[in-house]
Amino acid sequence: MDDPWDNAIREAYTYAPDEPILAALEFRHPAWAAPVRVVRDTMDLDAKLEADAVEDPGAVVTFGRCAFEAIPPESSDNLPQVRLRIDNVSMQIATHLVAAMGVRQPVSITYREFLPSDCGTSGPHYVLSGLTLRRATCTAKVVTGTAVFGDFTNRAYPSLYYTADDYEGLVR
Repeated sequence: MDDPWDNAIREAYTYAPDEPILAALEFRHPAWAAPVRVVRDTMDLDAKLEADAVEDPGAVVTFGRCAFEAIPPESSDNLPQVRLRIDNVSMQIATHLVAAMGVRQPVSITYREFLPSDCGTSGPHYVLSGLTLRRATCTAKVVTGTAVFGDFTNRAYPSLYYTADDYEGLVR
C-alpha cells in the first residue's frame, strides 16, 4: 500500500516540477509573546496561513529561514513520532525553549508545506497539526527533539463533562 505522504509529494512535483516544496514549522507556547515560525530555505518566507490556524488565521506571516530536518514516523504499534533536528546557530530556538521550561505546558507544533508560486495567496498545501514537542535537547549548534501526536487512546470518552453549572437539572 502506498504512503499518502509520498503520494502528496509526487502530486505536487507533477503539477509544479520546477518548484521546491517549502517545509515550515510553527512552534507555540503560552510563555512566548508570539509563535516561532521557521522555513527550510535560504530566504525568509512570507506566506498565508490557513483559515483555521491556531495563531493568526488567514494572515500573511513571516517564516524565518532555518535549516531543519523532520523525519516522519515509522510504521509501528507505538504512538507516531516525528523526529526533529533544527539548526540552532542563532540560538533563537534555544532561547524560546529555556523560557518554556518555566511553564508546565507543552510546546505545540504545526508542520506546513508551501509552494513558492502561491504561498502568499492560497496558503499551505499540506498542514499537520496537533503535535507536541517531547524530549528536546539543545546544544550550541543543534536542537533535537521528538514531536508526538496526542495520546488519544488514554483520553476520557465521552469527553463531555456534565456539571451542575452547565446542566442545572442535575441539582435538586
